[in-house]
Amino acid sequence: MHCFNGKSNDYKRADLINGLINKIRDDKDIAKIMDIIDWNDGLKYDGEFSISPDSNAYEIMEHDENLFQKIDSTLSHFSYICYLNKLHVFKRVDMCVFDYEIKRIFDNPEISNYLYSLFLWSVCLNVACPYKHLIVYGLRKKYLQINFLSRNSKSYYCYLKVEERCLIRRIFALI
Repeated sequence: MHCFNGKSNDYKRADLINGLINKIRDDKDIAKIMDIIDWNDGLKYDGEFSISPDSNAYEIMEHDENLFQKIDSTLSHFSYICYLNKLHVFKRVDMCVFDYEIKRIFDNPEISNYLYSLFLWSVCLNVACPYKHLIVYGLRKKYLQINFLSRNSKSYYCYLKVEERCLIRRIFALI
């Protein structure tokens, strides 16, 4: 993909941004997950996602069995937005439209722990993290603390069993 230049390309870029915003607002699953993330009420990650029965989020999800899949889909959407930003498809001002939602994703400790767990797991497997672009954007904007990159972070908890020896060699090769 190339950076959009010129007036006609401004319209194409605006149309792309509008489509991404509409997906966030109109896709019922993404909208529900963003509400749950934004409220920071009842979502729990301990290797699996669950919602506390006494939270507002529990009523919104209506006992949905696909919580994990819906969270993954939501994070993938925002990671794609960050990927497009990395490719310079957007102007700096364009990302302001998405910054609130992205910041709220990182402000939720359960989502941050999930991202941290996946990041360390992908390093151990020597593959790119599925949310690499979202994580890199969060680090650049300082939405994540720099110790996110550390195996022994005091701010984040990894719920996946990750071997120390495979991390030491690979952690900085993927970033």
